[in-house]
Amino acid sequence: MIKNFCLIITSFFVMGCFSSSNTNDNPLTNHDSFSLIQSVPIIEKDTTIYLSYKGYKYETVIKAIDDSTSYKGTILALHGWNFPHIDWCDSTLLCEKAKELGYVVVLPNMGKSTYSNCYYPETRKDWAIFPTRKWFNDTLLSHLHSQFNLFDEAQKNYVLGLSTGGKGAALIALDNPKIFNAAGVLSADFDQSYFKTYNYYIGFYGSFNSFKDRWEKHDNLIYSIKSYTVPTYLGHGLKDEVCPATQTVMFYDSLKIHQPNLNCILHIDSTAKHDYSYWGSEVDEILDFFEKY
Repeated sequence: MIKNFCLIITSFFVMGCFSSSNTNDNPLTNHDSFSLIQSVPIIEKDTTIYLSYKGYKYETVIKAIDDSTSYKGTILALHGWNFPHIDWCDSTLLCEKAKELGYVVVLPNMGKSTYSNCYYPETRKDWAIFPTRKWFNDTLLSHLHSQFNLFDEAQKNYVLGLSTGGKGAALIALDNPKIFNAAGVLSADFDQSYFKTYNYYIGFYGSFNSFKDRWEKHDNLIYSIKSYTVPTYLGHGLKDEVCPATQTVMFYDSLKIHQPNLNCILHIDSTAKHDYSYWGSEVDEILDFFEKY
């Protein structure tokens, strides 16, 4: 069967991409193809699906709730860059606790995706095989909606992520403010232009000097801050040596400036690093945050 925040109405234009989408063909934005809206997902047991991107199959695991538990909502849980997508279940208590509360948990495998909306001629070819955010929105979310009635606007839906998946969670919330009630973002970066010499981003966007517009505007949450309105729990470890906590503080401070009537939770753990010990410690706080919305 099957603490404060921020919402988003977004207009996010990505220039220089290879493809475009037509929202009229998307079941998530056009309910004519699903006129009878049900209040609960159509799923009775844990299920695994496989969807293609560029000829490669990518797995998504759906963790169902027990028959004895009332459905409360669905949580989309995103992994870190090249991390196992089921780590949220295997390395934290998220899935166990969410199930007890009545939440379905959806765990897609995005591999080495940075949740960019598209790839470019300069993108490393061995990285361009992993799904983009456009594929995520147009294919994965649409399939989950049409086949399982998941992520319908009439339901309570949440998104959380860690590291690169944290940025992905914020970007997906930005893209889909009518679908997601709240977000949880841990150990993420929000403005790639702060990392001009990082091979990680150069491998996706090309050099900063040559493609400044991509770095500063595409997939950049600070650039899109005025459109970000989804209630969000923001967490980061102060001893994070992979992604500095200043990124999360900057995003929170920017929201305070550009969304003065909205509030977000900011939690900087002074002892935490970039690891599952920290991410697991935030599960209860994030679930409590979701429970309010």
